[in-house]
Amino acid sequence: MLLRAALEIEVELGAGNVDHALELLAAHDLRRTQLRGDATVNLDWPDEDPIELVRGLVLLASGRPEQVRAAAATAVEQSPSSAATGWVATALAEDRLRHDVLATEAMGYALDVAAPQGLVLPFRVPGGHVAAILRLHQLVDGRHGAFVQLLLQQIEVKPPAAPSLATLLEPLTERERVVVAYLPTMRSNAEIADEMGISVNTVKQHLKSVHRKLGVTSRREAVRAARQFDLLPEPAGLESAEPAPVGPRD
Repeated sequence: MLLRAALEIEVELGAGNVDHALELLAAHDLRRTQLRGDATVNLDWPDEDPIELVRGLVLLASGRPEQVRAAAATAVEQSPSSAATGWVATALAEDRLRHDVLATEAMGYALDVAAPQGLVLPFRVPGGHVAAILRLHQLVDGRHGAFVQLLLQQIEVKPPAAPSLATLLEPLTERERVVVAYLPTMRSNAEIADEMGISVNTVKQHLKSVHRKLGVTSRREAVRAARQFDLLPEPAGLESAEPAPVGPRD
């Protein structure tokens, strides 16, 4: 439920529908408040809430940069990809507030957690401000110089409507692309395995390979990257027809 809501909010932001993204975020917060007030519900929220990863970006897009740092505080204490996302949002907010020192400092924290794992996606925020802050960081700090250059090469070049698969260092196999196509449907590994006629362990191996090739560390990031590389079928594609068999069960 949380991942689906976060993806919906992120899609609306990417399409420029800030008001709708705000409505989705408010609806989620209201629902969470209602559930927490219901003593009959056993509420078990995950340690890493994907909603908190997009909250800062929603606030930034809606013209409330002064609230972003507090909103991103949860994200920066989580996994490297989450922390990098939170710090990038904080850097953009401080830049919007004309706090150059704080913006550079926040971008430095983002680089500290992203560079060791080569995480690029957290820096792919629409607009040219990320590149400008990275360049400022390069001038006043200089850490992670090679990684900063890699980021600048990737985010300063305007991508085509659908990035070419040739930009992947290692293309996905046919089976890996089928697994990727199932990710937005929120099916479990077991359900994907059953649909494809393979074992759960094989699905896990495919996912591990997909994460490595796309340079991501979670399903959420894999879905985002797959959209960028035009790896996903039409929304109704997996619901309207049975997938073609891809081989015997392992």
